[in-house]
Amino acid sequence: MAEGLVIIPTYNELENIEQIVRAVFGLPRRYHVLVVDDSSPDGTAARVRKLQTEFPESLHLEVRKGKTGLGTAYIHGFKWALERSYEYIFEMDADFSHDPAALDVFLQEIQQHDVVLGSRYLDGITVVNWPLSRLILSVGANVYARLITGMPFKDCTGGFKCFRRTTLAQLPLDEVKAVSKALGCTVNDLLIATVAGSLNRYLLEKGRGHEANRLYELALTDFEEAVRLADYRGALVILEPAEIVSDRDRPIDTESV
Repeated sequence: MAEGLVIIPTYNELENIEQIVRAVFGLPRRYHVLVVDDSSPDGTAARVRKLQTEFPESLHLEVRKGKTGLGTAYIHGFKWALERSYEYIFEMDADFSHDPAALDVFLQEIQQHDVVLGSRYLDGITVVNWPLSRLILSVGANVYARLITGMPFKDCTGGFKCFRRTTLAQLPLDEVKAVSKALGCTVNDLLIATVAGSLNRYLLEKGRGHEANRLYELALTDFEEAVRLADYRGALVILEPAEIVSDRDRPIDTESV
């Protein structure tokens, strides 16, 4: 039985797709992979189909018509996963900017949390081999996102995450705006909605259901105030290589909720 589903969105990833798929399947724990391809003209989907003859039960492919964006690819993948029996759903990039070996760490942490978020900027900048212009753009987009949304996370634009099935199932995926554009980068609105959903469940579990709707709506617009009013010691853990920075028992700080 697979430990979870890894969603990999692709567009012109022919050079990387076979290597990243084999890297995931080479891990000690067993995962399934779903490639969501936006009709890549370089033949990415054809390479995946060839690999499916080798991994017929564990490698899946969804090909969409045209390039419709990273955010909608993840939404597509989440819906696909929820139609099946996967308990843990991961998202990661195909270009090895996300280390496949970290999936096992994510899987360990998700046992006690609702969301695991890989962060590039938690303790300084851990990105390597990026041109300076791209790095400045990414850091600037994250600063902008924190100012606009009130989220206390340093890395709002990262695409390396793990969700519990129950967490994703709470979200109105048909209504979630897939991405917002900020300084040319994508800001994942799904992260806001996910943590708001976790806060909602927390209140219900604590017998505070009468507050749930009000604070859920507040979290979508004023994240920090909703967390404060709920006295929430929430469900998100943020990781960077070899370092766990939050858990349910720690007080809220600027890096975790």
